[in-house]
Amino acid sequence: GRRLPQFQRNNFGGAFGGPIKKDKTFFFGVFEALRQGQGFTALDNVLAPGCKGSAGAVIWNGVGTQPAGSIGPCGQLGNNPSGATLPYTVTIPNASVADFINLYPNPSPGLTNQFTFGARNTTSVNYGQMRVDHTFSASDMAFVRYTIDNAMQTGASPSSIVAASGVAFPGISAQGQSRSQYLSLVENHIFSPSLLNSMRASYSRTSLISWNVFGNSALMSAPYSFVAGFGMGGITTTNLSTIGGSTTNGDPSHPTFHTQNLYTFGDDLNYTKGKNAFKFGFLYNRFGQAEQSQFNSIGALTFTSIARFIAGTPDTISSLTPGSNLNKYFTYNTFGFYGQDDWRVTSRLTLNLGLRWEFMTTPQELNGKQSYLVNLFATTAYPAGYATTPGAAWVYGPVINNTSLHNFSPRVGFAWDVRGNGKTSVRGGSGLFYDVGNLGEYFDQEELTIPPYSSTSTINYGSNGTTILNTPVTYPAGALGTSLHTTDYNYKQPHMLQYNLTVEQQLPGNMGLSVSYVGSRGWSLNSPNSQFNQVAPTAVVNGTPYWDNKLVACQSIVPTCRNNPNWGQVTLQTTDALSWYNSLQVVVNKRLSRGLEFQGAYTYAQALDTGTGALISAECSSSGADAGVYPSNRYLDKGPSCFDVRNNLRFNLMYHFPNMKSDSFVSKLANGWWMGNIVSVQSGYTFTPILASTRS
Repeated sequence: GRRLPQFQRNNFGGAFGGPIKKDKTFFFGVFEALRQGQGFTALDNVLAPGCKGSAGAVIWNGVGTQPAGSIGPCGQLGNNPSGATLPYTVTIPNASVADFINLYPNPSPGLTNQFTFGARNTTSVNYGQMRVDHTFSASDMAFVRYTIDNAMQTGASPSSIVAASGVAFPGISAQGQSRSQYLSLVENHIFSPSLLNSMRASYSRTSLISWNVFGNSALMSAPYSFVAGFGMGGITTTNLSTIGGSTTNGDPSHPTFHTQNLYTFGDDLNYTKGKNAFKFGFLYNRFGQAEQSQFNSIGALTFTSIARFIAGTPDTISSLTPGSNLNKYFTYNTFGFYGQDDWRVTSRLTLNLGLRWEFMTTPQELNGKQSYLVNLFATTAYPAGYATTPGAAWVYGPVINNTSLHNFSPRVGFAWDVRGNGKTSVRGGSGLFYDVGNLGEYFDQEELTIPPYSSTSTINYGSNGTTILNTPVTYPAGALGTSLHTTDYNYKQPHMLQYNLTVEQQLPGNMGLSVSYVGSRGWSLNSPNSQFNQVAPTAVVNGTPYWDNKLVACQSIVPTCRNNPNWGQVTLQTTDALSWYNSLQVVVNKRLSRGLEFQGAYTYAQALDTGTGALISAECSSSGADAGVYPSNRYLDKGPSCFDVRNNLRFNLMYHFPNMKSDSFVSKLANGWWMGNIVSVQSGYTFTPILASTRS
């Protein structure tokens, strides 16, 4: 067979266009496609043949004399435990456990307790666009454009559709599918040489869906189903590779999906009079966002040893509580109005003055499936504490409070010709910008484990538990989970102040120099915090909280030792992050002359924040990066941003070699040659050592 995994990519497409009506109507279309197959070698930790058997089989660890009728040796059971009856054996208790054990393939030849095979990820993308332009008259033109983008990915590893290494098992994979469609209509009308109007209307629909794929249909039902009606969940065992479906994808009958419908209408009016160029406009958006997360709907089992796995005694069993309703559809509108004036005060000075007002309506769940938390630290444990009246712990109603009606954004800028000869100029500007209606992450959190619509159930047997696994799992009343995923009802509007000042100077030799200061300051930025309900610090030294690691065991047992003892871990989507950015930017460029042109740019910058990204963990590629130190004081998390680069140098050059003044054959070969180069130099990204577990 093939020694190395194969990588194959094919791109193809075409474009076409032409007139529909001469000098009036034209069309243009394009199609592009991608087909890709990326192979990789999966390497899995598996059970030895001597560790497998049917229900009732006795597995021997290989130490001492093998008992009659036993299977073995199974060296993965380890040495004889202290106090165990010798010879040491473990019995497979029932058919369910035997089926899970025998899902693991035998080790590959030449490998010890490891299995390898050639896994393969596939990607298929089809992209198309059609545009029709029509000229009604010399002063009235319009076009309509439709775009569609379909993609399908199949990943050999269910934990990540795009993973190109690591763990994968034959017959268990994941698929993801996306479809994006955009329809736009734009009309431009010239009323007079000084009055122009541009109108646009559009509709877009974007959807993303993912699910686990089981090559063996038996994995979709008992005895493999942890949760009745769902496919097989994930099994994590110490020293074995995790096997089963990914807890983030659901199964083919219960996929995870996100769909957004967006209707847009806007208009811009440009009017020039004397020294002023006015611009007025508005923008309306109608959002409809459907969400259905299947986070842990198929369930997860954990075993702290191979012996406990073979014995069928899990440490924990968890899944979405059966009956949870995660299907929600949120709707809201955004409005934006603005006015701007570019005022040529003198021949050497121009001012740019503007004001924007943008706001949104309160998001509503279409079927009324919405609730919010009044006070996290006063909330009683599930299922108590629900009410329909204000002031109670839980209130049925919109998930966030709308504070956007005061979003007034002034902007100011200027351009000054210092000497009046066009060789030295100073430019500057500042503006306040609001992030209105960017609520996707809020809706994601709101559908996960938010009473009374959904919750997580967990049975924690501990590492010494003796309860034997039977599927599907039946949860006792006390197994209702203590973890929460919710949003901050007191949502604040994310906003940022941006400012810059630039000095430009023309230099001899067709060269120019610009030196700029560019900065920004952000407030109330989106931030998830996976450890909002923290354990109270055991000490505060010089204003910094510290936690004793002896408290770890109490963080998940109700009543917990957390700030609110009725709950365990709480993931809160909120707007309490801050950011700072300051930079010095220098650009030198030379226009083409004597065959040479180049540009060089250097930036010295510092980007600081307290956790600005809506997906901090993904941006920083560090587990636990969204936890922070202490949510009560976000300034303790202030530090370099994930994208902070202190020094950044870019240089590019193009040189045209002199031509030979001759009509000879040699000159035709020698003329027309260019040489170019690009140089990129930057300092490294910052990083932060992170503990493997959170002490809080």
